Amino acid sequence: MTGWPMMRLDQCCDIVSGATPSTSVAAYWDGDIDWATPKDLSDLEGALISETPRKITKAGLAACSANLLPPGSVLFSSRAPIGHVAINTVPMATNQGFKSFMPFKGTLQAEYLYHWLRCNRSYLEGLGNGATFKEVSKSVVARIEIPVPPLGEQRRIAAILDEADALRAKRRAALAQLDEMAQAIFVEMFGDPAKNPHGWPTNQLGAVVRVVGGFAFKSEDFGDRGGIVVRISNLNGGTLDFTNVVRIPTNKVGKGAKYVISAGDILMAMSGATTGKIGLVPHGFPGILYQNQRVANFRITNPSKVNQTGESTRAIEKRPLSPPKPSNGAGKQRGGCWITTRCEVPIGCFCSSGLGLRDWGFLRHPISQRSPGG
Repeated sequence: MTGWPMMRLDQCCDIVSGATPSTSVAAYWDGDIDWATPKDLSDLEGALISETPRKITKAGLAACSANLLPPGSVLFSSRAPIGHVAINTVPMATNQGFKSFMPFKGTLQAEYLYHWLRCNRSYLEGLGNGATFKEVSKSVVARIEIPVPPLGEQRRIAAILDEADALRAKRRAALAQLDEMAQAIFVEMFGDPAKNPHGWPTNQLGAVVRVVGGFAFKSEDFGDRGGIVVRISNLNGGTLDFTNVVRIPTNKVGKGAKYVISAGDILMAMSGATTGKIGLVPHGFPGILYQNQRVANFRITNPSKVNQTGESTRAIEKRPLSPPKPSNGAGKQRGGCWITTRCEVPIGCFCSSGLGLRDWGFLRHPISQRSPGG
């Protein structure tokens, strides 16, 4: 990128904020104007957003300070959370959780800006301020400098990154299909683990693993160097996906140094729509890994109870985990999902088959997101 000029975003884009019409006025809602929230962007599979669940009327748009973005604008969530990005294909308004960009024609391509914002998410998160939740202000966004190559080069860069995104999407889809196939094979051979119809010997979860919650690393401490902070988004396809990572310098780790992840650990998402998603930490991962909050770590403590071959196990049975809270405190609560170490899991089927648990790390039984008594 040597020789490419650096420009502030307010020099190559119009930057606009969003707003929310009064929810107490029915006439402002259920119209024909798409109205986006950060959550709508989190559910996207790709770069484009063409429709939103909630819509407002022209009266609603006029009654608040929201702007109607023309197609080809770049929507950027500036709070709760910072860093979701999309390009709208239809005229669209947003709520106040956005700072959106309308690139100047002849200067900046929307697709290029989209990828630059995605690739620099950790940097952008670090610009947030606020006590209750972090937010990037319009004045801060305006001062951000980006490299602006010629338009032809912008198109070339965006096309390469679009192709990479498409390949990753195909890989995720293939992993999901293989995962479903493996689950079906397991149930056919051994029965539903949640019901244990063959009467395999069981063991309490706490007899074979230690359950550890994550640490609340601060996004403002993230940087370009240091160990990787493993978040829920990094759990994918039964393993870890290092496509989009955030790092924390050693001098910012602090108490988080106690939350170093080891090869063979089994990580599980403990909140949100993906509660119960797991990832086996592979051997040969890049550098040091730290366990973020809302990620639980199941670490094997009694290998003699479990038949392992090669790598450590990743098969943690995902039963409904919301029994009454153990009176002896034998459990962990993480992000609204209760994990009890007294939960019984079938072990004998693996030992009797001669297969390592790592070969069957795909149990997909729903975990209740309600805490005990909730």
